[in-house]
Amino acid sequence: MAEALKKRSEMDPQFQWDLRDLIPTEKALEELFSELESGIGRYEGFKGRLGEDAAVLKEYLDHDVAMDLKFSRLLAYAIQKRDEDTLPRPFYPGRSFFYPGPWRHPPLQSRSSLGSRNRS
Repeated sequence: MAEALKKRSEMDPQFQWDLRDLIPTEKALEELFSELESGIGRYEGFKGRLGEDAAVLKEYLDHDVAMDLKFSRLLAYAIQKRDEDTLPRPFYPGRSFFYPGPWRHPPLQSRSSLGSRNRS
């Protein structure tokens, strides 16, 4: 018989991912948010300047790559943090991950039911 799924707190740590490899402390998380906020503001300084010379373009590209790496690290952390302790839950339509489909929308109205419009 299959073993019942355990909660994260019941698992051997060797079978858990360690998010400290991505962001070691809450303080580091706050610092990352601050860096991202200030980095976003820096983009405005490049507006209309990328064609000035190669040095400005390189500065922009270096900044953009650094921001991408920070956003990627934050995204990986957030996704794994969300999924740390999830057990299967029963499916029901109200929790569907997928878009519910066109049957959830009100029926389309025909032009005649929208009333007459003056098209002069």
